[in-house]
Amino acid sequence: MSPEELGRSEKSIRWKLYDLKLIPFPGDLVPGPRTPVEPEAPKAYSVEAKRQLHPNAYKPWDPEDEKRLAERCAQGASLSELSQEFGRNEGAIASRLLKIQAKGPAADDAWEYGG
Repeated sequence: MSPEELGRSEKSIRWKLYDLKLIPFPGDLVPGPRTPVEPEAPKAYSVEAKRQLHPNAYKPWDPEDEKRLAERCAQGASLSELSQEFGRNEGAIASRLLKIQAKGPAADDAWEYGG
């Protein structure tokens, strides 16, 4: 009977036979050693460096800040204005506006950031 008739590959049958201790270890099926992974390049920035420009970068949003963000957006504030007011970059503001489903011009502009 062939492996195809059993609905299995030759490799799977050989490994099963080894598991059942019916054949020796199938060393030819074991992949060679892996090549070492290149170390990651250091980031081009740090959180501390980002906070020099945007003091609240990477900090969690408070519910009160989200509410104020939605209100300011509804009042017509731009992404740039909101960025300055909340101490976060425009991408972070855009992302949060979309998450909280805010209404207003800045929320409309937020879609340009990949929303």
